[in-house]
Amino acid sequence: MAEKVVKKDGYYEVEPWRMTEYLHQHTVNDEAIKKMHQDRMLYLTWMHEQEACRCLPGYTKDELES
Repeated sequence: MAEKVVKKDGYYEVEPWRMTEYLHQHTVNDEAIKKMHQDRMLYLTWMHEQEACRCLPGYTKDELES
């Protein structure tokens, strides 16, 4: 199988015809894309709220100028 791995734009890729045995491509409609985007934004917001309290506070503008 390694002989069918190609390097394209600096990344290693498997020939697409080899993957069709395992994965079948499906079309995604606009509603599904919108739902994925909303879920991703919800996750990122949640992560920010969870991790923001653990970050060190940054310098103020006055502290940076002095």
